Amino acid sequence: MRIGVAVSGGGHRATAWALGTLAALVETGANAQVVSVSSVSGGSIANGAVAKAGDFGTRQDSEAFARKIAPTLRVVARDGLFFPGLATRTYVLGALGWLGLTLLAVFGLAGAVIAAGRENALAGYALGGAVLGAVLGWKLGGIVRKPRVVLAVAVAVIAGLMTWGGAALTGGLHGRGLLATLGVLGAAWLVSWWVAIVLLSMRGKAVERAFGSVLFAHPTTGRPLTLAEVASRVNHVMCATDLESGDQFYLAPKFLYGFREGITTAAPSEVTLAAAVQASAALPGAFPPSVIATGGFTRDDSVTIPAHPPDRVILSDGGVYDNMADQWEGGLAQRLTVCRQLEAIQEPADVLVVANASEDWEWNPFTARSRLGRELLGLQRDQGVQYDVSTARRRARLLRRPHDDAGRVGPAGVIVMVDRSPVTLSEPFSHGDDEIAARAREALTFVLEQHSGPEWDAMAKRNAVVGTALAAIGAEPTLDLMEHAYTSTVVGLYVLHDIGKLTPFPRGLYAETMR
Repeated sequence: MRIGVAVSGGGHRATAWALGTLAALVETGANAQVVSVSSVSGGSIANGAVAKAGDFGTRQDSEAFARKIAPTLRVVARDGLFFPGLATRTYVLGALGWLGLTLLAVFGLAGAVIAAGRENALAGYALGGAVLGAVLGWKLGGIVRKPRVVLAVAVAVIAGLMTWGGAALTGGLHGRGLLATLGVLGAAWLVSWWVAIVLLSMRGKAVERAFGSVLFAHPTTGRPLTLAEVASRVNHVMCATDLESGDQFYLAPKFLYGFREGITTAAPSEVTLAAAVQASAALPGAFPPSVIATGGFTRDDSVTIPAHPPDRVILSDGGVYDNMADQWEGGLAQRLTVCRQLEAIQEPADVLVVANASEDWEWNPFTARSRLGRELLGLQRDQGVQYDVSTARRRARLLRRPHDDAGRVGPAGVIVMVDRSPVTLSEPFSHGDDEIAARAREALTFVLEQHSGPEWDAMAKRNAVVGTALAAIGAEPTLDLMEHAYTSTVVGLYVLHDIGKLTPFPRGLYAETMR
């Protein structure tokens, strides 16, 4: 029986949740039946980590798997990735702090003018400001990995002008001289803000570089690993949202594919695994869209828009289109009819395991009081409702008993939800005389041996409110998420499909890998 795995978005919470599900497949030996792992956003970090580690479909013990994912667990639990995060902190502090450094240069040197009381020293102080600005620009270039000379010259000009303007103002200028000085100073500030905006717009690239150096580096050279260098028979698919077609776009080791664009099998040798994960995780607002060069596509003749396939794609977070990542497997059979090249890459799964780290939307009080607060919280809630509605019906279908779902489209499903106890995956099916009921009763006993019902409920409540950013979430929350997802996956596959075995989560093993 072929198994597909879909892991949802949700920052580092989703990463830990996905790793728990994947660990369950390894522990039970069911990973040998996995044909694909599709993912969005935070789930793509876990997908990328497992893809980099080698062939996920090869039988392996838990210790070997734990060693492979240890760097990712340490980032999730201890180090964080994006502000605060060891790999990106210098970029963020550099981008946000350089204006403050410029201010210090301006007013520090202007204060020297006041103390000296010499208006004829303006040129000298402006030169001093320019020199200090050149030093700051050079340092900034090193932080953000951009041409140092260009940044040194730009910051030198800005700092020089601002220092001259500040010193002139303190020298008691009036009339036209004052207006000219204010104009120069205002222009310098505008350029300064423009530089800051440019630096902040590079935050997606900063995270991509962090992925490439910390999690997805080549084991021998240290450079970012390309998609084509991923060696696994399992199809690891990073799902992103195509902002031109409005469809989902798929990035995998053997292909890049979009319904409108078509397919390319050459681009994976040029696209890094880090770039694919970042494109899948480019949360709107937090990160700008990713632009990925693809070369060219081949596509079905029935597709006529656009007239010519593009040589690049503009991508946003995969969760904008599908936050559960189940559409890869759910629509694969139909996709194969219009793209024959996919047939040689993957057969459709018979069973789909959905690791969903997003909780159901319930009553959530709107606490903002100020106008700005309502504006910002409203935008956040709009996005949350859109994400929830886009997956609500599919969640409901996957939660229904598979053998009662005669009209389903795509593979039978097992969904493990972050806000639900694993008790709910076994108890509802434990009444009856069939094989599923017998396995459900066995699974219920197994689950309650690990924790009591109230303890599982409390864990589910804690896990559902873990932050969904890319900051560190802590060791215990990471282990709780993994154990919860692991146990739910083991129970769901065993009860509904008689796959794997009921094996406890090796918590101590994974705790050790994070030290």
